[in-house]
Amino acid sequence: MFFAASVAPRRPGCGRFALIRRASAAALACLLSSVGVQAASTWIGGTGSFSNGVNWSTGYAPNGTDNVFIVNGGTAVVDDFSPTQDATIDGGSTISVLASTNGTTNKLGVIGTLSVGVTGLGTITVGNQSLLINNELLSANTYLGVQSGATGVINSTGGWFSTSELYVGQSGNGSMDFSSGSEIYSSTTFLGLATGSSGHLSLQDSSWTTEGTLFSFRDVTVGAGGHGELVLGNSQVQLGNLVIADSLDSVSSVAISGGNLTASKTIFVGQLGEASYSSTNASVQAEELFVGRNAGASGVATVSGGSLTLSKDLHVGALGTGTFTMSGGGTMNSDIANIGFGTNAVGILNLTSGTWTNTRGLFIGVFGQGTLNIGSGGTLIGESGFLGQNPSGTGVVTMNGGSWSMSNSLVLGVHGTGTLSASNGAQISSQWAQLGLTNGSTGTATLDDSSLTVAQTLTIGQLGSG
Repeated sequence: MFFAASVAPRRPGCGRFALIRRASAAALACLLSSVGVQAASTWIGGTGSFSNGVNWSTGYAPNGTDNVFIVNGGTAVVDDFSPTQDATIDGGSTISVLASTNGTTNKLGVIGTLSVGVTGLGTITVGNQSLLINNELLSANTYLGVQSGATGVINSTGGWFSTSELYVGQSGNGSMDFSSGSEIYSSTTFLGLATGSSGHLSLQDSSWTTEGTLFSFRDVTVGAGGHGELVLGNSQVQLGNLVIADSLDSVSSVAISGGNLTASKTIFVGQLGEASYSSTNASVQAEELFVGRNAGASGVATVSGGSLTLSKDLHVGALGTGTFTMSGGGTMNSDIANIGFGTNAVGILNLTSGTWTNTRGLFIGVFGQGTLNIGSGGTLIGESGFLGQNPSGTGVVTMNGGSWSMSNSLVLGVHGTGTLSASNGAQISSQWAQLGLTNGSTGTATLDDSSLTVAQTLTIGQLGSG
C-alpha cells in the first residue's frame, strides 16, 4: 500500500514506546503525565496512514493526548505504533491495523474510551501479530454499537486485543469475529446490553481471558437486555460466570465446538430469558450449571461428545423451565443434581448416550416436575436417586435400555410422586429401594424386559402407596 512521503511531525509527547499486554509503569506514567491537556483530532483523510499528520485536522498525528474522531467514512491505516486518548470510529469509517511484518509490531493504543459505531457504522480490523490496546490498567472501556441503530465491528485475524470492560452491542449492534490465533483480554463483558440491542462474538482457533484481580476472572453476559450470541470453535476461554439471557426480553445463545471453556464460577443457561447452549466435542468446566434459573426463564442445553465437569451442582429447571440433553458418547461429572426444583419448575434431562457420574444425590421432582430419560447408550452412576422429594414434587424416570447404578438408595415417592418405567434391557441397581416412603407419597416401578437389582432391602409401600 502506498502513502504520501511527506509526514508531518508528531505532537511532542511520550514518543514511540511499546505497549505490551501489561504496559510498563514508566510507559503509563509518561502517558498519564501528558494527558492534562486533551485536544480533539478529527480524521480528514480518505484512506491513509494514521501516523501521517496531513490526515488530521490538527496537522499532526495523535500522540496519546488527543481525543480522536474518525467519522468521515475514511480509513485510517495503522502501520506502526499509534497512541490516542479517547477514540471514536463512526460514519462508515474504518481503522485498519495492518499485519505486522519484518519484525515490527503495529499497535493502536487507546488510553481512554474506545467507541466503535456511535450513531452509524464503525469498523476496526486487526491483522496478524498486531495489537489493539484499550488499556485495562486505566479502566478504559470499549463500546460497539453505542446508540440504537448503530453498528460497531472489530475483526481480527491473528491479532491481539486488550480492554477493560467490553460492550458488544451497547444499545445498537456489535460484532466481533476473531480467528487464526487471535487473543482477547477483557474485564467484564456484555453481548447485547440494552433492550433491542444485539451482540455477536465469534472465536475460531483463538483465545479469550476475562481478567480480574488476584488471578480471578470476570463475568460474561450473553444477552443482558438484548440478543447475545457467542460462538466458540476450537478456542480456549477462561471466564468467571457465564450468564445467558439475563432479562425477560432476551433470546440468546452460546455454541461451542471443540476447544476448552473454563468458568471459574457458574454457567446460567436462561437466567431470566430464553437461552440455548450447545457444546460439541469440547471440554467445559464450571462450578455449577443452571438450565432455566429463575421463574419465567427457559433454557435448553445440549452436550454432544466431549466432557462437562462440574465441581458442584447441576440444576435443570431450577425455578424456570430447563431441558438438558447429553449425547454423542461424552462424559459428565457433577456433585448433586436437581431436576425440577421449584414449585412451578419443569426440568427434563435426556441421557441419550454417554456416561454421567453424579457423586451424591440425584433429586428428580424436588418441588416441581422433573423427568429423566435414559437411552440405550446412557450410563448413570451415582450415590442415590430420589423421585418426588416434596409433596408438590413429581419425578419420572423412563429408561429405554441403558443403565443406572446407585451405591446407596433409590426412592420412588419420598413425600411426593415417583414413577420409574424401564424397558428394552434397562438395568437398575442400588443397595436399598423404597416405593412410597412417607405418608401421602406414591411410588411406582414398571419393568419390561429390564432388571432392578437391590443388594439389601426392597420396601414397597413403606408408609405411602407403592
